[in-house]
Amino acid sequence: MRNQLFMTRYYSSVTKPVLTPLALAIALAPAPGWAENYFNPAFLSDDPSAVADLSTFSRNAQAAGMYRVDVYLNNTFLATRDIAFQAVKTTGKSAPTDDSGLRA
Repeated sequence: MRNQLFMTRYYSSVTKPVLTPLALAIALAPAPGWAENYFNPAFLSDDPSAVADLSTFSRNAQAAGMYRVDVYLNNTFLATRDIAFQAVKTTGKSAPTDDSGLRA
């Protein structure tokens, strides 16, 4: 009985934790963050030395080569052509090298 009386007094004096609106807003506010995506090329092959260099794609660049592209001018479709893309040394990206006489 005496123990029960002590417990009632003790627990009645303890306040429950209450979140103030400011604390709730801080806790739920999203923190801004910045991260870059990285794809591990070892996932493509069992032999890491056989995997191609994927750094070009991590810079949002297209690899150099011949690509079939749709050519538009002022939102009007002109043609579908095979256009060669060559790497530009200053930017590390590829640019079209079209010698077909098509000019914008």
